[in-house]
Amino acid sequence: MLMNVCRNDMMTDNLSRLSMDVGYCAYAEVDQEWRAEGVCAPCNKIYILEEGEGILEAGGETVVMKPGMVYLLPAGLTVDFRCPAFMRKYFFHLNLHKPDRYDLFLDMKRIGVLPFD
Repeated sequence: MLMNVCRNDMMTDNLSRLSMDVGYCAYAEVDQEWRAEGVCAPCNKIYILEEGEGILEAGGETVVMKPGMVYLLPAGLTVDFRCPAFMRKYFFHLNLHKPDRYDLFLDMKRIGVLPFD
């Protein structure tokens, strides 16, 4: 098997200067009372659903959260959220700071969604 590797020293150097601060991490079971409008957090939030469904709205976009995906709510993004029935999730509040102390995701204007096994 052939493996072609192109090293990126500049990216390695820049990434090694990032610092991560974890403010909070927990497991939660929520129901219809989990809802809020206009939440703009100073930290990034990561949600990983174990069971159920949740709804996130930001910038005119609606994201239905389901198990098997990871959701990133970037710092500074204004989000509405709710749970239609029941949801079990892991969540993390963290900041990934560049050397200038601004968060790496601060200018991200959308909810990030990635598959998760």
